[in-house]
Amino acid sequence: MACSSEQATDDPASPAGPAGGSSSAAAAGPSSGTTGSGGTVSPGGSGGAGAGGSAGVPVDCSPIEAAGFELCTSGEDLCGAVFLNGSGCTAVCGAAGLACEAAYENLEGSCGADEALPAVPCDSGHQSDYCVCRGPASGTGGTGGSSGTGGGGGSGAGGSDGGSVTSDCNSATGGALIEVNRDGSGDFTTVQAAINSVARSNTTPTILRIAPGTYSEKLIVDRPHVTLCGQRGQAEATVLTYGDSATTSNGAGGELGTSGSFSVNISASDVSAENITIANSTGPGVQAVALLVSGSRVQFRRCRFLGYQDTLYVKNGTQYFRDCHIEGSVDFIFGGATAVFEGCTIHNVAGGTAITAPSTDEPVPFGIVFLGGRATAVGSVRSGSVALGRNWRPYGSTTYLGTELGAHIAPIGWVRMGDNTLATSRFAEHMTTGPGARPSERARESRQLSAAEAASYTVENMLAPWTPTFAD
Repeated sequence: MACSSEQATDDPASPAGPAGGSSSAAAAGPSSGTTGSGGTVSPGGSGGAGAGGSAGVPVDCSPIEAAGFELCTSGEDLCGAVFLNGSGCTAVCGAAGLACEAAYENLEGSCGADEALPAVPCDSGHQSDYCVCRGPASGTGGTGGSSGTGGGGGSGAGGSDGGSVTSDCNSATGGALIEVNRDGSGDFTTVQAAINSVARSNTTPTILRIAPGTYSEKLIVDRPHVTLCGQRGQAEATVLTYGDSATTSNGAGGELGTSGSFSVNISASDVSAENITIANSTGPGVQAVALLVSGSRVQFRRCRFLGYQDTLYVKNGTQYFRDCHIEGSVDFIFGGATAVFEGCTIHNVAGGTAITAPSTDEPVPFGIVFLGGRATAVGSVRSGSVALGRNWRPYGSTTYLGTELGAHIAPIGWVRMGDNTLATSRFAEHMTTGPGARPSERARESRQLSAAEAASYTVENMLAPWTPTFAD
């Protein structure tokens, strides 16, 4: 994180550098379409081996860049790209052997879809369109392993819809329902108006069902027991976005700073979100938060978080992320919360110093934790150039368990921030895989956890006494 006016209290202070289980202790395998992971040691015994799902093949978006097109985003089964020469999306997607699923006019000043306008044909005559290229079908879900003594079984990784998850907020019954649609067909046309219609003392589970579209609002979610619910499979098309940065004027002669730059601020507890994209449209080179979350018992499933520097600020509280996609460049997951990421893709869209910048307080046993999932990067990010984490505060804690690490991960793994020392940091790994997994070359102050130590990293234990419903 680059220095800012808030660095003494609210922002990581950086040295000069680039701008900017489920019920067992088994680490979740990578998300859609991969082979399921088996059970590992669980408290009280060893879990059985999980039967993996049938393997789909993750798409390779790099040929799109090699063909001269601008790659905006990539995932397990899709690529998002822009052409600037009238080629048409069929040609863009065909470069990677994919089919054009949809095309939109490019968002002005950004690499993204302008979903406020109607979709266009895949072979439109426009000079600059955003292409959604879809890959092969995802794999089927795996089956759970047998239970060990006192420990749960392992689970196979699921397809792109989150494995064993068969229902979501769109099929929930009971509670209250509020419809949000920009076209006026719902109860409200803006998400903030829908939030504000809920009492601050709310105790009734309330679903805000948000229709696909781009909602350009600076949102504050300060009402408990609320679910932000996008349509199943429509996370990319349901976008909550804003464009403030740390240097944006606060209207009183100063700047917003990092904490004020958010697009969405979830300060309430007992909040859920599914099938939603939360983005900050500010480009690289400045701190710009997509989501700031400080509530407890806040959970996310099949959500996307898009930005560059400081994308996701897990400021404090307890949070759980399942089958999500988080992308950025510098310190793009940071803060002092106990935040568990299960089966998520952590994607560098540009080069940066580190993925995480934890500020965990010393008494807090768990900080930012990844269970399974993947750390990936666009082709332009140099091999061995991105650290797994750097400690914003002295006792910052980040742990990766069973995570697949791309070649962009630096062999040393962990670096210090500013005047902090790695000697007080709490950085660890367990059974990471991939070209970025280089345990013998890691910073000597970091740790490779034993199986017995890793067994304590269950969702139930880390987030106790809360067990997220999305972890089922």
